[in-house]
Amino acid sequence: GVVGAGDNHFRELCVIAGPGNPATHVFAPEYNERGILQGLMGGRTAIKVRTELTPLLPVPFLTLEADLQKDGVYEAIGGDEVVAPAGTAGKLRVTVTNAVTNIGGTISIYKSPGKSAGPFQTFTITALEQSFEADISAEDANTWYYAELRGVGEPDAVSTEALTNPLLLLEPGLATDERRAITSPVFIGTALAVPQPEQPLPADIGSDDGATLVMGARGQYGGFPDV
Repeated sequence: GVVGAGDNHFRELCVIAGPGNPATHVFAPEYNERGILQGLMGGRTAIKVRTELTPLLPVPFLTLEADLQKDGVYEAIGGDEVVAPAGTAGKLRVTVTNAVTNIGGTISIYKSPGKSAGPFQTFTITALEQSFEADISAEDANTWYYAELRGVGEPDAVSTEALTNPLLLLEPGLATDERRAITSPVFIGTALAVPQPEQPLPADIGSDDGATLVMGARGQYGGFPDV
């Protein structure tokens, strides 16, 4: 699942892109530390971002749901893994709320392998709260879908002149389509996927590596929890 953390950029970019304040929403079974951690472990997360351009305005929030039982009930959310026979027809539903600053913005649904293949489907926001549906079909291979929301503007269409004169950002063609919200993927397959690390851990060297114990008990996890 996706998670957001403190986000800052070069001072020269602060006018348009920072300091960012991404907030991670967790769908948790209980409103306590254990429930939040369980939600994080399950990948049931979504992120919304507040920037310096809109410090006091409502921030758009995005959710993604899936129905592969053809009963009109969306039983899966971002982070869930759904098992369905190949060819099973289904629907995705993406919902945006608090889109005060994003009327005219774009919601894109991406499908594996990702952005390199282009968006699976796109929608234009025309209301403060809005839902969109997309038809999907379970495939032989494991697949996933996620959604993101971007503001009005052109990608990377910011000049260095605009960085020193914020008023230029109001001119057509100079606004950026910065990401404002994103969901975790919904995973779909004919069977549960077997996780494979992108970079497998190296084998134990079989001898003392010279590491020094600095905290906690040997053989036990030691860290700095921050929830």
